[in-house]
Amino acid sequence: MITYNDLEKGAEFMRSLMPMFDNGFLNDTGFWDDSREFAFVPKVDVKELSDSYEVVFDLPGMKKDDLSISYSDDVLTVEAKSEKSSDEKEGDVYLRRERFSSSFKRQFVIRGVDEKAVKASLKDGVLRITLPKIKENADGSVRRIQID
Repeated sequence: MITYNDLEKGAEFMRSLMPMFDNGFLNDTGFWDDSREFAFVPKVDVKELSDSYEVVFDLPGMKKDDLSISYSDDVLTVEAKSEKSSDEKEGDVYLRRERFSSSFKRQFVIRGVDEKAVKASLKDGVLRITLPKIKENADGSVRRIQID
């Protein structure tokens, strides 16, 4: 049973953490100080269809050149790095600046994929990766490749 004393100790502990947030760990926007690179984790959906897997990322503001996608040893890897624009002029004065550099790396284990048929597209900030499944033979077994 939780007592009032237990709750008071918990509240005291939470109050002890507040200076960490006031000393530059977070700024008024809720993110790290603007001088540091901000690593974000994009939202992802991974769906299994009858003949493929579909991985969909929300990547607003990302361009095709910012992304790197690979599939090797049953692991899909998606990496991105987006740089803050450097079109500042000397004497520019910002009242608030919230645009930032960002990067991420996400990996997913997805087995049974036809590596040569993987496709990706980026449209309106949505990255869609289609990973076709390896075709099975008529008897249901996976096609094996002979070694010469």
